[in-house]
Amino acid sequence: MFSELSAKQWVQVSAAVMQLALAIGAVRTRSRSALRWPFALLCVAGFVSQLSGVAHVVTRAAAFHLLDHAAAPMIGAAMHFVVGFVGRRRRLVTLTRATYLGFAALGLAALLGVSTRPATRPAWSLVFLGGLVVVVIVGAALLGRHLVRARGEERHHTWRVLAAFVGGLSLGATELANDFLPFRGLSDVAAITATVVLAPLLTDRSPLRDRPTDPLALVRWLALAVVAVGVYVGIFGTFEGGTLAIALACAAGTLLLVLLVTRANERRSAEATRRERLLWAGRLSEQLAHDVQNPLAAIQGAAQFLLEERRRAGSANDDEREMLELVEAQARRIKGILMRYRRLAEVELTIDRIDVVALARSVAHACRRRFPELEFVCAGEAHASVLGDADLLSVAIEGVVVNAAEASRPGQRVTIDVREDDQVVRLRVGDEGAGMDARTREEVFDEYFTTKATGSGLGLAFSRRVVETHGGSIALESDEGAGTTVVFVLPKRPPDEGADDE
Repeated sequence: MFSELSAKQWVQVSAAVMQLALAIGAVRTRSRSALRWPFALLCVAGFVSQLSGVAHVVTRAAAFHLLDHAAAPMIGAAMHFVVGFVGRRRRLVTLTRATYLGFAALGLAALLGVSTRPATRPAWSLVFLGGLVVVVIVGAALLGRHLVRARGEERHHTWRVLAAFVGGLSLGATELANDFLPFRGLSDVAAITATVVLAPLLTDRSPLRDRPTDPLALVRWLALAVVAVGVYVGIFGTFEGGTLAIALACAAGTLLLVLLVTRANERRSAEATRRERLLWAGRLSEQLAHDVQNPLAAIQGAAQFLLEERRRAGSANDDEREMLELVEAQARRIKGILMRYRRLAEVELTIDRIDVVALARSVAHACRRRFPELEFVCAGEAHASVLGDADLLSVAIEGVVVNAAEASRPGQRVTIDVREDDQVVRLRVGDEGAGMDARTREEVFDEYFTTKATGSGLGLAFSRRVVETHGGSIALESDEGAGTTVVFVLPKRPPDEGADDE
C-alpha cells in the first residue's frame, strides 16, 4: 500500500510527520510562552490537512477532501502566533478573534460540502483566497515592523517567522488558485518549507523556549510522529472505502496518542514542579538561617558578657548563673542547628570514618527518651563502618526511626539492625505498625508526600537524598498489617573516595 503512494503523497506524509513532531514538541515544552499553544495548534492543523490529502487519495472518500478544506482555522492560528510574536497579543485581540471566526466559518462551510460542489466551490475558494491575502499582508506588515526594531537573535527569529508565514501561506494558497489557473498546487511544499523554517524555534533559545531542547527529545518526538503517521496511513489502506471504519480507527488512534503525550507531559510537569518547590524551600531555609544568625549571635554574646561580669564581681547567686548558662548553651545549640541545616539544604559531605553501629545506637537512645512507650532494639556487627558524613547520616537514619516510631502502637518494637557485606553496610529499620498499601509504597519517597496531618513530606525524601549522595541506595518493604522495613545500603567508600584510589 505504501508503494502505491505518488511522490506528492510521500511529500505530504513527510510533512505530516514533521508537523506532528513539532506539535508534540510544543506540547511537551515547559515554556510559559504565550506562543506555545498557537504554535501547537498551527502544527496540528497542518498535520490534519496533509494527512487528509493522503487519505483522500488512498481511499477516494470525499469526506477526507472535506476534512482537508476544514483545516482552514489554521490561518487563525498563524495570525495568533504572529500577533503574539510581535508582542501585540492584547492590543490586537480583536484581529486575532476575527481571523479565527472568519476562517472557522469557512471551515464549517467546507464540512457542509460548499467547498466541493461545482456550483459553490469557486465562490468558496475566492472568499478563502481574499481572506488569506488580507492575513498575509497584515501579518507581513506586523513582522516587517518588528524586524526593523529587532536586534541579535530576535532578528534571526523574526526572519524565520516572516519566511514561514509569507512563504507557507502563499504556497499553500496555490491549492485553491488552481481552480482558476492551470498549475499544480504546492501545499505539500509549503508545509515542508514552513516546518523546516520553524523547527529551530523548538531547538534554539527562542521565544518558544527558555533553553535549548535536548537532542534526544527531538529524536523521541520524531519517532513518535513517524509511528503515528504510519499507523494512520496503514488504517487508510486497511479500511479502504470504509469511511466510518476509518473514522473510528483514526479517532481511537488519536485518543491513544493524546493520552500518551498528555501522560508524559504530566509526569514532566510534576517533576519540574517538585524541583521548583525544593529550590524554593532551599532558598527559604538559607534566608532563614541568614536572618536568624545575627540576632542569635547577639544573644549568645550578651549571655557570655553577663556571665563574665558575674564571675569578676564574684556573685554567689547560683540561680542567675544557671539561667545565663542555659541561655548561652541554648543559643549555641540553635546556632549549631542552623549551621547543620544549611549543610543539609546543600547536602555537602564532610567525609570521616563512621561507626555505623555506634551511630545507630545514639539514634535509638535519643528516640527512647522521645518515645518511652516503645521498645527500641539496636543490634549489629561491631566493625561495620563507612566513610561519610556522620551528621547527615544521623539525620537520615533518625528520620526513618522516628517515622517507624510514629507508625507503632504502645508496647511495640522498633528494631535497628546493622550488617556488613564485602563492599557495603546494610542498616535495616523495622517496625510492627500497620504497614502501607501499594499506592503509599510507590510514593513514599516523593518530596511533599505525607500521610500525616502535620507532616511535611520531606523526611524520607531527604533520607534518600543523603544516602544517594553517599553513593548508596534506600529501599522500603511493607505490607498492610505486617509493619514496614526501610533498608539503607551504604558503600564503605563514597563515590569520590573510590575514584581517587583508581
